[in-house]
Amino acid sequence: MIHSAKFGGINRPRRRPRFVTSGSSTLPETLEYITRLVAAGDSLTSEQTTALNTCIDTLKTGGVWDLLDEVYCFGGSTLAGQKVKLKYASGNADTLTTFNMTNADASMTGGFGPGATNANKYATTGYIPASYSRTYTDFSYGVSMLGQPSAGGGNGNFINDTPVSTIFKLTLNPNYGGLWPTIANTCVPGQINGFHSYSLTSSGQRRGIDDAIVDLSTHAQTPTFPTQISLWRSAFNSSTDFATGKMGFAFVGAGLTDAQQRTLGGAVRALEYAWGRRSAPNGRIVFMGDSITQGSNASPVYTARFGSLVAASASLLEINLGVQGGKLMGTAGSSLKNRYGDALLATPQKVVIMIGTNDAASVYSSQFRTDYDTVLSGLISGGMSAADIVVCSLPFCTNTGARPQANQQLYADAASAAAAAVGAVYVDIFALTLATPSYISADTIHPTTAGHAAIATAISAAL
Repeated sequence: MIHSAKFGGINRPRRRPRFVTSGSSTLPETLEYITRLVAAGDSLTSEQTTALNTCIDTLKTGGVWDLLDEVYCFGGSTLAGQKVKLKYASGNADTLTTFNMTNADASMTGGFGPGATNANKYATTGYIPASYSRTYTDFSYGVSMLGQPSAGGGNGNFINDTPVSTIFKLTLNPNYGGLWPTIANTCVPGQINGFHSYSLTSSGQRRGIDDAIVDLSTHAQTPTFPTQISLWRSAFNSSTDFATGKMGFAFVGAGLTDAQQRTLGGAVRALEYAWGRRSAPNGRIVFMGDSITQGSNASPVYTARFGSLVAASASLLEINLGVQGGKLMGTAGSSLKNRYGDALLATPQKVVIMIGTNDAASVYSSQFRTDYDTVLSGLISGGMSAADIVVCSLPFCTNTGARPQANQQLYADAASAAAAAVGAVYVDIFALTLATPSYISADTIHPTTAGHAAIATAISAAL
C-alpha cells in the first residue's frame, strides 16, 4: 500500500526512497549500505539496489556472508561513493582511504581503479588480517577484475599491500600468486577470466576457476600476513609497485570451502551482469593445458592467446585452466589427470584440452594414453558430450634435442587415438605448427602471437 501525503492541498503519493527495493524483502544489510552510500553523496537506482540485495541474500543463504570480514562492491558513480564498503570489519573504517584517485577512477559500469596507467594511485582498507584472528590456514581474499589487469609499475599487486621483506603477496606480472618465492605449480592470477579468488588453507594455495576454486600446490612455508590490505599498491623488497586496471568486487575474510567460493563467485557474477559491468555470455568454454594454454608469448596475453580468441569467436566465456609446467601424467596436483574434474565445476558448454608438451620431455609412455582415456571418460561421465570436447595435440617443439620429434609424434598420435576412442573432436596442432615453424617462438616451445591465432582458427573451425 502506498500512503498519501498532502502537499499544498493536493493529495499525492509519498515517493519511496530510491534505494528501497520492495518493502520488507529489502535486507537490513542492503539498507544500511545504501544509507551510508547516500550520506557520501551517491546513490543506486532501484534496479541496481534490487540486484545488490539479491547478491547479499545469496551470500547469506549460502553461508558465505558471515565469513566475509570486509566486502567492496564499488557501487555508485563517484569516488566518494565507491569508497563506501559494502561490509566492514568491526572497529575498522566503513570506507576505503584513497590516494591520488579522482572521480575519473570510479565508474558504475566500469568499476574501480586507475585504468591503463598508474604511478601513484591506490587505496588502503585499514584491514589487518591478524587483528581479526586470521591465520594462513583460515584466510581468503579475492577480486573480480574487469578486463585486462597489468603491472603499472614494477610487479604491481592489486589486492595486497605487502610490507618489505615478507613473503605474502598477490601480483600480476610473474607466474606466481599468493606465496613468494615458492612458485612451483602456481598460477598467473591475471590470466583467469573474471573472478579471481584465492584462499590460503592448510593444503596450500588455491586458484580461482571463474566461480570455483581448486588446489594447485602445497607449501611448507608459513606466510607472514601484510600489515594492511590495499588495492592497486604493494611494497616488496624495498620497492613500491602500482597495478593498473579496474575491479568490480573484492573481499577479505575467513577461508571458504569450494562450494562457498562457487556461491560467492556466482553471486558476484550475477551482480556484475545486472550492474552492466559484464555482458552475460552464451555459456562457458574451458581450456585445460600448460603454459601454452595460459598464453605464454601471446601479446597481449589476455586477448591474443588462443583460448581468448576461440572463446570470443564462439561468444563463450573463457575459463582458462592452464597450469605452467602442467602435464597429463603424474601424481602432482597440477597433472591434468587430477584436475579434469575442475572443468566440470564451471558447467561448460565446451572443453578444449591441449596437453603433452611437458610430458614429451620424457620418453613416450603408454601411461599417457591411459591417463587421456581417464580424463575423457571422466568428462563424459560428468555430463559432457564427446562432441563438445576438443582434443588438441601438442604444438611442435623445435628443440628436438630435449623433445625428439619422433617422441613428440608419439604423444600427438596418442591424443588422436584417445579422442577417436570416445568420439571427441581432434585438432592436429602438431602438424599445423610443424608445417609453419614461424608459429613457434625463439624459445622453441611456446607459440608466437601469430601461432596462437593460427591455433585458434583451427580449433574454431573444429567447433
